[in-house]
Amino acid sequence: MHPSTAPSSRRSHPNTDSSWSRLSLRQVPEPVTRHLAASGFHEADSLICLNSRMNLKGRFQDSWFVADRKRAAVFEANGRGFLPVWEAPVERILEAKMAPVTGGGMLVVRTDQGRQEVMRFDAGQAALFGGLAHCLNKQAAALRDAGNGASAPAAVEAEFDRLLKKQRELTCSSCTRQLPRNTRVCPFCIEKGSTLLRILSYARPYAPRLVLMMALMVIGTGVNLIPPQITRILIDDVLLSPEQADRLPWLVLALAGVMVTAAVIGIIRARVGIWVGCHVTNDIQASAFNHLQALSLSYFNKQQTGALMSRVNNDARQMQGFLVDGIQYTVVNLLTIVGIAAVLIWMNPLLGILVILPGPVVVLLSAYVWRRIHRRFRLLWVAMASVTSYLNDALSGIRVIKSFGKEEAEIDRFGRKLAYTRGRTIDAEQTWQTLVPILNLIVQSSLVLVWYFGAYEVYGERLTIGGLVAFIGYLGMIYGPLQLLTRLNDWLSRSLTAAARVFEVLDTEAELSQRPNPTPLPEVRGEIELRDVTFGYERHDPVIKNLSLKIAPGEMIGLVGKSGAGKSTLINLIGRLYDPDEGAVLLDGLDLRDIRVEDLRRQIGFVLQDNFLFSGTIADNIAYARPNASHEQILEAAVSANAHTFIMNLPDGYDTYVGERGTRLSGGERQRIAIARALLQNPRILILDEATSSVDTETEAKIQQALGHLVAGRTTIAIAHRLSTLRHANRLVVMDEGRIAEVGTHAELMAMEDGVYRKLVTIQTEWSRVIGIG
Repeated sequence: MHPSTAPSSRRSHPNTDSSWSRLSLRQVPEPVTRHLAASGFHEADSLICLNSRMNLKGRFQDSWFVADRKRAAVFEANGRGFLPVWEAPVERILEAKMAPVTGGGMLVVRTDQGRQEVMRFDAGQAALFGGLAHCLNKQAAALRDAGNGASAPAAVEAEFDRLLKKQRELTCSSCTRQLPRNTRVCPFCIEKGSTLLRILSYARPYAPRLVLMMALMVIGTGVNLIPPQITRILIDDVLLSPEQADRLPWLVLALAGVMVTAAVIGIIRARVGIWVGCHVTNDIQASAFNHLQALSLSYFNKQQTGALMSRVNNDARQMQGFLVDGIQYTVVNLLTIVGIAAVLIWMNPLLGILVILPGPVVVLLSAYVWRRIHRRFRLLWVAMASVTSYLNDALSGIRVIKSFGKEEAEIDRFGRKLAYTRGRTIDAEQTWQTLVPILNLIVQSSLVLVWYFGAYEVYGERLTIGGLVAFIGYLGMIYGPLQLLTRLNDWLSRSLTAAARVFEVLDTEAELSQRPNPTPLPEVRGEIELRDVTFGYERHDPVIKNLSLKIAPGEMIGLVGKSGAGKSTLINLIGRLYDPDEGAVLLDGLDLRDIRVEDLRRQIGFVLQDNFLFSGTIADNIAYARPNASHEQILEAAVSANAHTFIMNLPDGYDTYVGERGTRLSGGERQRIAIARALLQNPRILILDEATSSVDTETEAKIQQALGHLVAGRTTIAIAHRLSTLRHANRLVVMDEGRIAEVGTHAELMAMEDGVYRKLVTIQTEWSRVIGIG
């Protein structure tokens, strides 16, 4: 339960995982539940409870939306508790919609009493509240249709269940705070101890060097404590006793030797630390990248490429900084503080306590302030990830930007993102840097105390002048470690949050996991069968519905149908880029899930509408599937793909760099490179997805000729909107809304007067005639 205290304070919400499917009112603060109970809301009838960290004025204060089967209400924090700001029967809602505003959005409701803005939220919750508006409209319409006294029907409750699933993806299940975009890591709920241990587990292979580094830390700390003692001896035994002048050269030489020794130890320790840190970071980056390769396309469809790049690169580098500098300096400075404290108390207990006294105050104050500014740093991290993601989109789509003349618009958009990030950076860093002078003042207050009380200790002959100077020296040495400890929590939190984001990728389970003892596939005949297959990118919304199809070895099948009929999804299932939710896809009688993945991939070749070429040479791209292919084999594949002539006309021939994504080549040239790549792979099964849709007639003829070489003797599944390109198919499979509507040859399907295929051909013929006239 939430106490009815000021809402600006950070409160933990109880975790009630059992109530996620029908969210319990126990998730909301106690003042809200009391008001709901008095107004007739029942926990058993609750449909959804949504939380926003903004009020209607855009300030950071909690707001709650609560709805049951008949009523809805919004509550806002007011400094002493929560007050209702809107409440209405759901059936009176004529329209609910999400309206964008600066920094986020607004939930707007129109009833018979007029239009009212009822709740505000930040940009990260836009999809959630857009879904809420959709559900409210459906619920209101259903209640009005059902008449008085009815409650929300099961279909509407199913809509709310889907919304709750979306909420679960955006909200921390432990504290119910909104999660940063593109991650399931809650900065408030990170288990720092276990995360730190997991980071250090990557350093286990380098244990000998770690032991050496720790030993050097201890030795270096001890050596650094020696110079003030030598200074004390120089003052008390030499400068104040001229008869001891013959000791001066030796003491000065010893002081220089200690300084050189400390420097050498520091250099060796730093070099070892850098070596270990870089190796550990490299291992973590490699693990993250390797795991990403094992994840299915559905994972990448839900992620922003820039955000993933930021995790593998920037977050891993943040961990490296912590490993190289953070751990070393933390251990060294802790050892220094402990060592100096022990020496000072040994030299003079009174002055020692005066020096140490401000330390706990500084540490506690910095920890308190960090809790207050943690939100600012979290907003900064989200803003930086957004900039990285936008840069990836803008640079990858530079051709589209230029073709539409949107350079100025994108410059303006990027400027706004930079301005927002700049504001977040200034806000976070200024808040923190305001604290530094205050902390310095508290720490340096020890200097005043040492001079004052130290002088009286010297007058009372309880401390020598050399001892006082040594005290001042140790005092200067302890300032740095104490000030570093004030940033330890900052450093640790940033690094552990970055590590948690990387580990979130590593902990994502691969949906296309390989079964134990998979079946090897040395030879393939090419028989494909889809048996009662159902699949949806979201399980509740199937794209392929109970589909069965059998393809004979060497047969060419043409998939046709309207956009969104499920054609590309079907070939993705055949290529095992996804696994079906129900049913099975079989190759030569074997379930694809039982076949060794690398064997399956070798036997399936893809030629897509927008083929991706990697940065590198033409020869490198053709040989991508067979890196060990000879130059003669690459030439043979290019000749068969009708690519050799245009390649040889390029200045550097097969050594021509294609540019990022192959942008230095035309669409038809990229397609023929892709066909050559597939020919060199020599698969038994070929998948063609709109392989000629974006090229002119002359180029299409060349590609069709190349495809003729490619499909010979192979089981082929081809998708094409230009139905004329499927004239060589043995059978045409017509898909409609995820099901097979018709199967047959072109002539057989055209004979069906009301057939789907015949309608598609008629429409395409009429459209071609219109274009020809134009």
